[in-house]
Amino acid sequence: GEPDSCPHGGPIPPADRVMTEQCLASLDSGVRGRVTRISPETVERLQRVRRLGLLPGTRLRLIEQTKDDIDVMITQERSRVKIPTEDASAIWIEVF
Repeated sequence: GEPDSCPHGGPIPPADRVMTEQCLASLDSGVRGRVTRISPETVERLQRVRRLGLLPGTRLRLIEQTKDDIDVMITQERSRVKIPTEDASAIWIEVF
């Protein structure tokens, strides 16, 4: 087939985005959304966010944000995870 996006959520071929994305680290508590991509990506970051279950397509709700990390609820699995702020700044969200 011809996928619309790479495994990291980047469009194939790159195209103008019609949705409005925001960095997870910039969102307020209570915001709901869907992970659209991880960027900038490193092997280590991709491994960490994968272990947390935050791949493109994952729906979430931001619970709380502190200086060091962000607490989110992954809505499909009803599980809470803490994301280091450094990683949260590379997780892009389509806000609902």
